[in-house]
Amino acid sequence: MQRFRREQEAIRELEREAAAWLVGVGWSIENAHLLYRFELNVSGEPISLTLRYGHGFPSVPPSIFPDPPRALSGHQYNNGDLCLEYGPDTWVPNLTGADLVRSAHGLLTTEGTAPGSPAAAVPSRHELTMGQVARSENTRFLLTVPLQAFLEQAPRSVVGTGSFRFLYNDVTAVFLLASVDGLTADAWSDPELPSSLTKKRLLEDGAVVTIPTGLGLPLIPDRAALDRFLRDVGLAALDQEVDTVVIHCDTETRLLWFHEGKSLSVLTLRARPGQRLASEHAQLNSKKVGIVGCGSLGSKLAVMLARAGVDKFVLIDDDVFFPENIVRHELAWSDVGQHKAEALAKRIELVAPSAKSTVRKQRVGGQESNSVADSTVGLLQDCDLIVDASAEPTVFNVLSGAAGSSAKPLLWAEVFAGGIGGLIARSRPGIDPPPQDMRASVNAWCAAQGVAPPRPTGGYGAESEQGTWLADDTDVTVIAAHAARFAVDLLLERTPSVYADSCYLLGLTQAWVFQAPFDTIPIGFGELQASPSPPFVESDPETFAAILGLISKGNAEAHPAP
Repeated sequence: MQRFRREQEAIRELEREAAAWLVGVGWSIENAHLLYRFELNVSGEPISLTLRYGHGFPSVPPSIFPDPPRALSGHQYNNGDLCLEYGPDTWVPNLTGADLVRSAHGLLTTEGTAPGSPAAAVPSRHELTMGQVARSENTRFLLTVPLQAFLEQAPRSVVGTGSFRFLYNDVTAVFLLASVDGLTADAWSDPELPSSLTKKRLLEDGAVVTIPTGLGLPLIPDRAALDRFLRDVGLAALDQEVDTVVIHCDTETRLLWFHEGKSLSVLTLRARPGQRLASEHAQLNSKKVGIVGCGSLGSKLAVMLARAGVDKFVLIDDDVFFPENIVRHELAWSDVGQHKAEALAKRIELVAPSAKSTVRKQRVGGQESNSVADSTVGLLQDCDLIVDASAEPTVFNVLSGAAGSSAKPLLWAEVFAGGIGGLIARSRPGIDPPPQDMRASVNAWCAAQGVAPPRPTGGYGAESEQGTWLADDTDVTVIAAHAARFAVDLLLERTPSVYADSCYLLGLTQAWVFQAPFDTIPIGFGELQASPSPPFVESDPETFAAILGLISKGNAEAHPAP
């Protein structure tokens, strides 16, 4: 009520001061809004307006609308609200509705809104973001950074052929220019677009036109205007069957989309170049990561690494994605019924178009043929990092052996049942103990604390007697994020490592050994005490000679002398 009195007093004082141009009509409350109706005298013409106080007032400024609604100013939103010098970005609560009334009078007087009055442009006090502009333009053309660079370097006064894609949902339709032929000697394809997008949603080919330097693009409302423009710049008219045309000039790239001869409104979204990762992440594009277990943890970890810059993956999981998996998985309903590993590979490619994934729909340590199992292990041994995201002891044992025999680092992560926290650990060859020894040490540490080792949520759909071990998406995402940072540190071979220890227990709530949420417990293993083995030849020359003989025999049989 105090604020209500203050607003009325400020308006009454303004009415006395500005009697020459302000006439108050009256106050009312309608639809739970306080309204003040008034008239402004602009160049001798009365203009009826309404000041409306919203539910957020005084944190949010009131609004002024023409009454009745009509187009009144060049500074007016689509809903009729006048764009004044006081908006959500400049408003402070010690201002009042009277300040907005003054602002409205200044805007309309300067613009010369009344009939017969001289018009003047009023500069805008702010610039709209692309997102604000796009709110009213649901058909859009994405101008990627590679496409911008290609068009800027392409010859001028040339007409080529463009292959367009069309992304559509219930709200927006977005044009993509996937490839261009005829502008340069070689056909061009956009390297930024995922192949899963460029293989489908094909429109009929359109045209891509570059115009001479120094010319701008006029308004082109229809095909006749396009033909006249092309003729004026020395180019031939396009085939009337071509409905999609991209025109590039020095300052603008515009997509024209014609329907029944009329040009429909299409907003150009210009992507901005920029580096959002540390420069050292560029090294990750040469790294290969093998992930066993493409469930909730493995799927999130894989996509995080793809975003970080990892460009090559080996994805291994025999499981199928079901609706019940959605609650804590990187995949969604569009992937239901597919193998998790295959769907995850597509997801990675949508996030990082240059990434390549090798997929194996197999169960490591399960009932598979021996040759297939051996081939799968070979794929993992060729990776720069092996990740166990399965939370299965059998898988852990197989991967431990594969990592040890190939001298590759192994990273494993688990989310504990009940969402109480998780574990991340790494075993680096020559630095940390073997993975099985590290796991035994963790169990010994738990015994020393007088607690049982925590149960993981389980892999491959493991269930307890009460059902699936519970952990929600936030629990899984937190552990996956820490594991991803661990993996990046490993792949970049930072010396020294950012992480002083090679195993961490991460608490998400006060339970088990965790004293509070976000409690982090490092587990150290000490320096690796490895006694150097004698050279193989010296330790067993007879066996070494036998192996050399087998190699020589195999070479001779495979490559007989001429």
